[in-house]
Amino acid sequence: MELAEELKNIKTQLRLSMNGVASASMREKGLSYKLNFGVELPRLKSIASTYTKDHELAQALWKENIRECKILAGLLQPVDSFFP
Repeated sequence: MELAEELKNIKTQLRLSMNGVASASMREKGLSYKLNFGVELPRLKSIASTYTKDHELAQALWKENIRECKILAGLLQPVDSFFP
């Protein structure tokens, strides 16, 4: 699967898992993102488990100013490619 297609699939899964109440609560507490779907961590871990750890995918997710994409980037970054 190509990188652009993987990103699109991930964003679709995030939209389907959206929690507006959690998103609004985070916004009220000062968390500022371009987008915040309010998806809970267990669901994010479930989404991440369906993908192979991949540096390019993690980088692409990190560049999105979306809370859940940044969390997924950390979950999908291969451990051996983290810099000390």
